[in-house]
Amino acid sequence: MESKDSVDSIADRIRDVPDFPKKGILFKDITPVLSDIDTLRASIKEMA
Repeated sequence: MESKDSVDSIADRIRDVPDFPKKGILFKDITPVLSDIDTLRASIKEMA
C-alpha cells in the first residue's frame, strides 16, 4: 500500500467525537484502528 493511501485509510478509520470529554473538545477515537488488524499494521508501519 502506498504511503499516502495508507495514511488516508488510517485517517478514515479515526472517529471524531465532538464535545468529549467536555464542550469544545474534539476527541479522536482510535479504537476502530486498533480493532482492525490490517489498519493497525499499516499505522505501525507508518510510525516506524
